[in-house]
Amino acid sequence: MARLRLWTPATGALLLSLLEGPGCVEAVPSKPPAHRATVGSGPRGAVQRAADRVIARRVRGAIRGDPFLALAGPVVKVTSIRGVVRLVGRVRTDKERSSMAFKVGQTAGVGGIDDRVTVGNGVEGSGVMSPRWTSR
Repeated sequence: MARLRLWTPATGALLLSLLEGPGCVEAVPSKPPAHRATVGSGPRGAVQRAADRVIARRVRGAIRGDPFLALAGPVVKVTSIRGVVRLVGRVRTDKERSSMAFKVGQTAGVGGIDDRVTVGNGVEGSGVMSPRWTSR
């Protein structure tokens, strides 16, 4: 559960003005501390991590719920970081890859797609011939 930050410079100024009376407090510009990063550039908080887990779970459910992607779903890893869904794995056809990317794009909460899915059986260019490609 997220904790609220109750003590801010504005809260302190308000308390001082109430204690000392009107006109006794100088206006101090509110400036964020130097060690704080801007929104989105720092480490993810607990709320963001929970939201990312929900997004990844939704995407996995959408992929597994599609009969066309039933075989591709278990071999593709789905993660989410700040709403950007990363797909990593291997599928058999380009149609499976594009269908998977479409499903991700249609899922609520997805801010972007980092598609690292490759197409094929993984033996192209490896110097190993697949049994179906050998001549008889």
